[in-house]
Order: sequence, then structure tokens, then C-alpha cells
Amino acid sequence: MEGIEKEFDYVIYTSDNSVQLAIEDRIKASIGKDLYTQYELLRFYSDKRQELVEKVVNIKMKNFPKADDMGELIISSLKKQRRYLSLTPSTILQYINYYLQNRATGVQTDGNIFGKVFEASITTAVQKNLVSPLSVEKIYMILDKIAYYIHEQKKYPVSHEEILNAIKQYNDEYGDSVDFQDVLNICINAKILRHCSDANQYKFFNNNYLAYFAAREIRRLCIDKNYEPLKEVLNYACFGINASILMFITYLTDDLSLLKQILAKAIESVKDWDEFRFETSEISYLKSASDFSISAPSKKEIEEDKERELTKDRVESDSNLVDTKNIYDYSEDDLAKLTNKLSRSLSLLIVIARCFPNFEHLMKKADKECFVREIYQIPNLIFYASYLSKYLSQYSSDRLINSCNLSISLYIPWFDFGNST
Repeated sequence: MEGIEKEFDYVIYTSDNSVQLAIEDRIKASIGKDLYTQYELLRFYSDKRQELVEKVVNIKMKNFPKADDMGELIISSLKKQRRYLSLTPSTILQYINYYLQNRATGVQTDGNIFGKVFEASITTAVQKNLVSPLSVEKIYMILDKIAYYIHEQKKYPVSHEEILNAIKQYNDEYGDSVDFQDVLNICINAKILRHCSDANQYKFFNNNYLAYFAAREIRRLCIDKNYEPLKEVLNYACFGINASILMFITYLTDDLSLLKQILAKAIESVKDWDEFRFETSEISYLKSASDFSISAPSKKEIEEDKERELTKDRVESDSNLVDTKNIYDYSEDDLAKLTNKLSRSLSLLIVIARCFPNFEHLMKKADKECFVREIYQIPNLIFYASYLSKYLSQYSSDRLINSCNLSISLYIPWFDFGNST
């Protein structure tokens, strides 16, 4: 830029954050000035995601009559995946493009698209840092071994020596001679692994990466080990990253038997609970209460609700960035607690409901009917066991009303269950 910068009012430099550059020093050296401002593109939350999606869809589908509907579908899809995707502008753009190319034409489901984009983001990061003779596939295999070791041993973070042993295991098992330091440098520079405060220990850059690579290895081991690794994840689905591992397993396979095992465990988890039914439940308050109405929200209430939703979106989106002290702080004794039983059954239900569209084309009629029936029945069992059975048997109608108001107000702040005006 030297010699021509005077011809411009503004000079804009851009740098990918995956490339470690002293950008400030380079700007000073190239233009010899201190008069510059540095900006960083942060994660996009619900308001900015919506704005970006709408603008991109309108450009790419300018003459398409249902462009607005497609934009809404993408916004909804991104919201469902916000805990697992890196919500940077580049990732969102990649998701939008892939969605328009595949989902809009019926080629892929939302789950398939998420899996492709999630894996592509990791692959791109690894490719940028590869050194010969290593390949992306070998790096993936070694990360699988490291992640499964962590999950099986419930030992996190992992030490320098344990990573070295995982690489040695890979070399012995596959007759290779992968260099330990090359693997470590690639994974750290690609932001797949990171140093802990103790320089001799490492963690995955986020818990989703740990869950993803553990899921790859567990899927691979299922047949050789009679599905035992999967059974353990199912059993502990209420703890740590186990539910995320299950989700990634369903995105990584088209093996219907895996999904059937998840459903079987979900059914087993709720088999001793009663199902909530309006026709059989004695809810005296609902029998005697007069009609109630819901008043339209004021402009102020709508704005307050939007702000609450944005705050909730930030918390949910950033949940994976929180460095949990110990994601393996649980034991078999904890499984007997009702709260954990409820959490497990709910986690399994969510996995089944989310991945059902990805497997629907593989299911025969009887399988479809079974899955749909359980997706509708299991919530009633969970709901009754966790909520109504306690309140209907122990509390007065006033206590029930107050409790319902508290729960519902989280979603509809102006709703008043006891209002009969």
C-alpha cells in the first residue's frame, strides 16, 4: 500500500483469526501511521443472525416467491443448533449456503446439514495447518482415540503423556509412524486442542469437539464391542456430554439399529411412570374454574420479551464456551435420583425427536408408527412424573395456579393462569 494510501480516505485490512498475525505491527509498518481503528467480528446472536439470514436469502433468492419462508426456516434451524455451531459470520454464511443448496431442494434434512457444516468447519481448520505426510483423515482418527480415552477413563484434562500414548496406540494398531509433535502442533493451531493452565495438560477447544470425536470412536467400536460403549452413554445420558455424544452418533450414521437402541432406552427409562391424561386426572381447579382470557401484550411488554429472548439466546449460544470444572463429576449412584432419571429420559427423547427426520426414509411403516407414538407419549410420562403428580397430590389449587404461572411466564410473560376476566 505504500505510496498509494494517500489516494484513499480509508484503507481496510482484514485478517482471519485462524491466522496468527501481528496485524497492528503490520499496519504500522505498511502505512507508517497510528491513526487506525481495529474491529473484531464477534459471535452473532439471534437479532444479528436474523438480519444476516434475511439479507443473504434475499440476495440469493431474489426472484423466488417463498424467499421469506425459506429465511424463517433457516433462522429456526440455526436456533436449534446454536449450542453446537460456532456462530461466527463465516459459519453462519456457510450454513445458509449449504441449506439453500440442499434443504431447499429436499436433498438434505436439517440434521444432515448441521452435521456437514460442523464437520466442514473442523476439516477446514485442520487442512490449513497440515504438514506432510499427515492427512485430515489421520488427524481425525487420532483425535477419535484421544477423545474416547478421555471419555472412557473420565479423565479430563488429558496429560502430555496420555496424548503421546494415544498416538503410539494408533501407530501400533495401524502400522504408521505419525509424529507426536506434528499432531499436537496441527491440533493446537487449528484450535481443536488447547493448553490448560498447566502446560503439561490439554483440553479440546470446546466440549462439542470432545463429544464429536468421542462419538466417532464409539460408533466405530459398537459392533466390535457388542454396543457396550453406546449402552454406557445411554445410561449416563443425564450427565456431562453424553447427550451430545448421542446426538453426534445419530448424525454420523445411517444405522437404524442405533436409533432403535436409543428409543428402547428411553422407553425403559419411563416404563414405571404413569401417563398424564386429562380424561383420568382429577384436577379439581380446572373443573370449577371459570373461563379465563389472555390480554394482548403492550408494546413495552413485547420489547421486554424480545430482550429476554435475546438474553436467553446469548446464554444458550455461549453455553458450550463455558469451561466446566469437571464434566465427569458423576457416578452410578447418582442414577437412582429422580431428577437424574427425569433428565435422562428427557435427553433421550430430545435426541430421538431431533434425529427422527434423518432416519424416516429408512423406516418401515411399523417403525415409523412406533417412533411417532413414543415421541408423543413419553413427554406425558415425563410431565406427570416431574410435575403434576407432585402438585396434584400435595398442593392446593392456589399453589398449583402460582406454580403454573411461574413456569408459563418464562415463555409468555404477560400470561396469568388465574385471570378469569
